[in-house]
Amino acid sequence: MDKEDKHNTTILIVDDLDVNIMLLEEILGSLGYNTRSAMSAKEATDILNEKLPQMVLLDIMMPDINGYEFCQMLKENPHTRDIPVIFVSAAESDDEREKAFEIGGVDFIRKPFDLTEIKTRVSTHLNIYNLRQELEENNRKLNQVISEQNEKILNEKKRILENLVKLSSDVDDMSLNIDNIVRNSRMLTQALNFTDKYENKISEAFIEGVEIAGSIR
Repeated sequence: MDKEDKHNTTILIVDDLDVNIMLLEEILGSLGYNTRSAMSAKEATDILNEKLPQMVLLDIMMPDINGYEFCQMLKENPHTRDIPVIFVSAAESDDEREKAFEIGGVDFIRKPFDLTEIKTRVSTHLNIYNLRQELEENNRKLNQVISEQNEKILNEKKRILENLVKLSSDVDDMSLNIDNIVRNSRMLTQALNFTDKYENKISEAFIEGVEIAGSIR
């Protein structure tokens, strides 16, 4: 992650102890990240409602709502469920770490803080988060292109069907016109028998020949 990306990245620190917040703000600030802080789940919720951060560093032991409960709330909310949550705790128990992962946390940082550990874990999960966001955006754009192409194909099919219907109608009209020509040809040929020039000279075979010629399509 380059400096510009870090400058546009905000990490929310949720801890009920001022000293922990100050230490994390100093460490993350030295790494180029923006930070916001809250000392309770309620304060954190108010901040989240203002603007979503790209990561949450969350203490486990807090008054009212503990870190596990707050993380579960984040994961149940469609607006915050994709934000990576890293738990921060002095607990050494493997059960604590296991529960942190089960509840939706992506990693676990132990107190007292180690600069290298924080730098590595935060950077790794922010990169994963950004790549996932980029992938989802690309998928959204791809689905939009596919949808637009499908609409074009449907419109083209509709146009072709309309042209086929029109062509069929034209063929029917042409057939009707040919039938009229055949009928009129017979009548005109028969009428020649009543003229002085062709009286009694037009045979039935000739009339049928004219009729057949008129019906050729």
